[in-house]
Amino acid sequence: MFIPTTKEMAAIYIIPKIMNNENLNNIGNEMLNLANEWIKELHPKTNSSDK
Repeated sequence: MFIPTTKEMAAIYIIPKIMNNENLNNIGNEMLNLANEWIKELHPKTNSSDK
């Protein structure tokens, strides 16, 4: 018979709630969009006439 430890039980209970939480998923998407915008701003702009 398997009896989970306190840490295992916490993981069994908490991880699915975190993974299915829409608010947390949206934060991840917003952070990804923010990072992509920041990278685009850092990239030097090139003109086609410079080539």
